[in-house]
Amino acid sequence: MTAVANLVDRDQILDANGKLQTTFVLSFVLGPMLAGILFGAFGAGALLITSSTYAVSIVSLGIVRLQRGSGGPGWWGRIRRTTSPPTPSPLRRRGASG
Repeated sequence: MTAVANLVDRDQILDANGKLQTTFVLSFVLGPMLAGILFGAFGAGALLITSSTYAVSIVSLGIVRLQRGSGGPGWWGRIRRTTSPPTPSPLRRRGASG
């Protein structure tokens, strides 16, 4: 929810937060009902449908671009930076050879 300020202009924050909260509440009300309908119709195949929605969410988050000046490389850049292999220390290389 804190990314809203970086996604919309300042004069649209109130409207965007309202829409976000409405979506959040509707997901709590309609989500379990929709899950029951899917499970009743597709059985265990409903789990495949659910996992595909997570995949769509992940791709969608990767597409979102925050406004400039948000201060940082973004979530994907932080993940790549923290999962990249460590760079060997020059002290460690010198001590190992010597």
